[in-house]
Amino acid sequence: SAPYIVRDLLRWQADLLRRVDRGNEAEGVMRRAVDLLDGTRAQLVETVDWLMEREAWSLIEEMAGNFPERFEENAALLYRMAELQVRRGEEELAEETADRAVKTNQDDHQEHIEAAYSLQERGLFKWSERESRHVMKLAPSGSLHELRSRFLLSEMLHDLERELPAAEILQAVVDNMEKDKNVVHTAARMRRN
Repeated sequence: SAPYIVRDLLRWQADLLRRVDRGNEAEGVMRRAVDLLDGTRAQLVETVDWLMEREAWSLIEEMAGNFPERFEENAALLYRMAELQVRRGEEELAEETADRAVKTNQDDHQEHIEAAYSLQERGLFKWSERESRHVMKLAPSGSLHELRSRFLLSEMLHDLERELPAAEILQAVVDNMEKDKNVVHTAARMRRN
């Protein structure tokens, strides 16, 4: 059978074992599901999320140990490790991990926009803001990535009732639009997508 079918059956079995308070057996089944991983980014992120929902911290650490290069080269995976460290009360270590995450793949602005959005969705607003500001600083002024970061950050700040900083983020867009009509077109294109 296909590995993803076996993985889904093992996950289902693990969840059933957890429901009937057979945690040790469930962990063993989860470990078998983790053993099926081939190390692709999407697969690792999805599996870490599944394990985090089940608070299977040791298995996540094992995954990071099995795929150290993949974790170190990907902001999303590093932030999930930082989140795990926060949940375990390791605040200082979590900050160090988050610092490494923001420095990964400096030229891949889209990866950092996705990380900012994911962090926002997970309630990790401080790290989300740092990611957005990071992209705003590195992406070319008026570019699609810079504008996306600005809009994402301003919406988050508005939701957090930090109205003045949200307005200041957008004011820079308005100022850019007045100087460069290409920014107007980029913003319009972004809003259509």
